[in-house]
Amino acid sequence: MKSPFFRTIAHFFHGFETQTQKRGDLVFFGIVALLTLIGILFVYDSSVVIAMRDFSDRFYFAKEQMKWLVLGWIAFAVFSFISYKNWYRAAVPLLMVTIGLLLAVFIPGISIKAYGARRWINLGFTVLQPAEFAKLALIMYLSAWFSSKERKRLGSFLLLLTMVVGLILLEPDLGTASIVLSIALLLYFFSGAPLYHFMVLVPLLMAGVIVLSVVSPYRFARLTSFFNPEKDPLGSSYQIRQATLALGSGGIMGVGIGKSRQKYEYLPEANTDSIFATIGEETGRIGGSVV
Repeated sequence: MKSPFFRTIAHFFHGFETQTQKRGDLVFFGIVALLTLIGILFVYDSSVVIAMRDFSDRFYFAKEQMKWLVLGWIAFAVFSFISYKNWYRAAVPLLMVTIGLLLAVFIPGISIKAYGARRWINLGFTVLQPAEFAKLALIMYLSAWFSSKERKRLGSFLLLLTMVVGLILLEPDLGTASIVLSIALLLYFFSGAPLYHFMVLVPLLMAGVIVLSVVSPYRFARLTSFFNPEKDPLGSSYQIRQATLALGSGGIMGVGIGKSRQKYEYLPEANTDSIFATIGEETGRIGGSVV
């Protein structure tokens, strides 16, 4: 039995640890809250032109963002009261639902085809992108699976990864597939997998991504445009050139919030794909680095 002195010391350090954890939670919460507010500001700022052009309402995209922000914070508040251990049981059903949604993307009538890809499902009241759910579902499933020690699971892991990543690649969506692949590999690594698995897996997967980029004409065009932006300035290189111009115009301090010139329909998808270029132009390298 510990003496009163040692019990007092143990209690002190436990209290210190608890306070440190609470401070860490508050800092994390503050960062998330700040980023969401910055997001609202720049979604509005970068979308004014196209919102007026398409909807005659300069606040259209900002209001849409606010709607999802409110729903997100409500979900955050609700889920904060649910123990993370409960998600262990939900991991398998969630993964099955996600795989079903990834398959539903290829069903004519409910899927939406845009820009040469099938990545969305029309639910009537909103549009769903299953590949985004795949990120969360895979994190939950692999975390539940890898929480217990198990030998010789590399084959099963690769089979699951091939199924999920393969369906995303068929949409096609190489960018999201690469993110999902990276998440899965990191979780596999942190679960205590042997290092030699990565010495084999990583080069093979990198080679696979390169092959997929080269064999597809539009991906190959993007790849060559990245390495040589001067190749097709009004075609495949247009977006990267305009984004570079926006960031370069911002310099160190930026041109000022609301004063971007590139958002006036020079920068493609200024309020979505290229929103960071708008942030960099208006707040400069300093603001972009803070974000």
